[in-house]
Amino acid sequence: MNRHRRALQQIAEARPAVLDGAPDRPAPHFPDVPLRRTPRPRRRLALAGLVPTVAAAAIGIAVALSTSDPGTDLRPPQTQAESPTARSVLLAAAAQTATGTQPAGTYWITKTEQQVRYDVGGYTVLARIENETWHALNPGVDDVSAITWLGAAPATAADEAAWKQAGSPTSWESVTPDGRPGRQISAAARDRKVEEVPPFGFALLNRDLTYADVQALPTDPGLLKAYLSGLDPRGVDDELLFSLGTQILTQLPVSPQVRAAVYRMLAEVPGLTITPSEQDAKGRTGVGVTHGFRNSDGSTYEVKLIIDPQSGDLLATADRQGSTLRLGDRFSDEAPPKS
Repeated sequence: MNRHRRALQQIAEARPAVLDGAPDRPAPHFPDVPLRRTPRPRRRLALAGLVPTVAAAAIGIAVALSTSDPGTDLRPPQTQAESPTARSVLLAAAAQTATGTQPAGTYWITKTEQQVRYDVGGYTVLARIENETWHALNPGVDDVSAITWLGAAPATAADEAAWKQAGSPTSWESVTPDGRPGRQISAAARDRKVEEVPPFGFALLNRDLTYADVQALPTDPGLLKAYLSGLDPRGVDDELLFSLGTQILTQLPVSPQVRAAVYRMLAEVPGLTITPSEQDAKGRTGVGVTHGFRNSDGSTYEVKLIIDPQSGDLLATADRQGSTLRLGDRFSDEAPPKS
């Protein structure tokens, strides 16, 4: 297993434990056990709508590029006759994002829905978990996590047919890749559970970050790449750069200008592919920007970002295990819910 595969595994560990089917992980956040948020790892982390027609997409991208920061070295905007590329989509998202202002607040509140596939022996079920977290930005204040188990069901029509043949069970035990018993999974939804958890702060690779450190991240894409490269004495290649950029977009309360720098940095990563009019699991339409990864055994897999270049929003991330739908993040002084 190469170091980039390890990096992607650790990004999964940053998510709630229900999202990882590995048998050696702690008990998941299922309704019959206490719900806890998994601490952010201190080791390497990595890895979760466009208008309907290509012509309209090209118009939106051209307009977005024309409003970009004049100090940024951007290629000429596309014409209506050109199809969007991964680079143009990322630059368009950067141009839209860079116009925002950084809100203030004592909490950074994030809301996501995790959709995770589990092999239950003969077919696959899709589990859904909603997680709303109040990340405390002042030292010494606990975070608050509100997790709702939304239930599980056969993942596809073929899985549903196999499920019916199996007697339409309402609970399952997942099967690990090596055939061992995994997790207990319930089809029924459960009420939200709220819990105070110790503040874990923020991190990139082996470096712990305060909120002030996060706000001081470079807003220039070249300087940001140099900063990330300095986190590992062995350097950062394109695979890890894509993973770290994704982590910044999804796990750190960065300013709009840093988010724009991430998009511009990723726009220079070679080999990205694009899927126009990609829909996430909520039916929101964007553009899929995909990076391929290679395992040490030569097998490959992909990680996809679904981006709305018209707004600059990252709608979802997707990989082999499932997807993470981003349902919103905001800064607020409002008090979190009580446990």
